[in-house]
Amino acid sequence: MTTYPQQKLLPAIYIRDDSQPLSAYGLELLHNMKESYPERYWQLSFEGTLMERIRQREQELTELKLRLLDELEHQSPRPKTDSFLIIANHMNALAEQAGAVIAEELKKPV
Repeated sequence: MTTYPQQKLLPAIYIRDDSQPLSAYGLELLHNMKESYPERYWQLSFEGTLMERIRQREQELTELKLRLLDELEHQSPRPKTDSFLIIANHMNALAEQAGAVIAEELKKPV
């Protein structure tokens, strides 16, 4: 008679499909949670709230970026010129400043 070793059963984790793909922020948050905060990642996964939290944080970061861009543009208005390149360079500099703040926010746990 052949005996088989007892298999260990792993819990099944189901992630709801909200039919909306994650944005770049959401993907970065998810990756960061897996890599830097695995305990928190698995806790939220087991609770079934991981994707909800990721989407909520994704929305907060998008709103933060828009708010930062508005504040930066208010502090440093667009140059009064018809040159597209000068305006584009100015807006890129503002976006880079806002992106630095968002990059720091992405490192924080959800």
